[in-house]
Amino acid sequence: MNLQQVNFSFITTESSFFEQILDLRYKTFFEPFQLKRSIVQDELEDSSLHLLASKDGNVMGYLRVTLTETEAFISQMIVDPSCRKQGLGKELITLALEKIKALGLKKVILDSRLNALKFYEKQGFQSVGNVFSSRKTGLLHMKMEKALV
Repeated sequence: MNLQQVNFSFITTESSFFEQILDLRYKTFFEPFQLKRSIVQDELEDSSLHLLASKDGNVMGYLRVTLTETEAFISQMIVDPSCRKQGLGKELITLALEKIKALGLKKVILDSRLNALKFYEKQGFQSVGNVFSSRKTGLLHMKMEKALV
C-alpha cells in the first residue's frame, strides 16, 4: 500500500465516515465476543479527537485520542484487517503523537491488547503495571506509556 494515497484527517463524530468507523470497531473488538453493538460507543466519543485513515471513501484505520490537562489517552486504534502490516498503524500513531505534542502534552497512555505490545513498543511505548482484563471484553491488556520530549 502506498501511504501517500491514504487520506489522514481528524474528524468529528458528525463525519460521514464515523458510522463506518463504528462498524469496524464493532466487528473487530466486540462482535467476536457476541457483545451488543451498543457497547461500541461510550462517553468519550464527543470529547475526543478522532484520527481517520481513508482511501476511496473507505475507512482503512482509525484511532481516538482523549485529552486531559496533563496527558493524552489513545484508544480504539484499529486498522482494517486487509490493510495491516503495511505501515498504516505506525502512521496513525505518528500523526496522533505529533498532534498531542503540538497541544503541549508530554505524556501519552494507552491500553494494549497483549498481541499488540510489540507494535507499540516499536513506537516507543513502555509497559507499566500489571496485565489486566478489559471491562468490556475480558481480554487481557497492558497499560503502556510514552513520554513526549
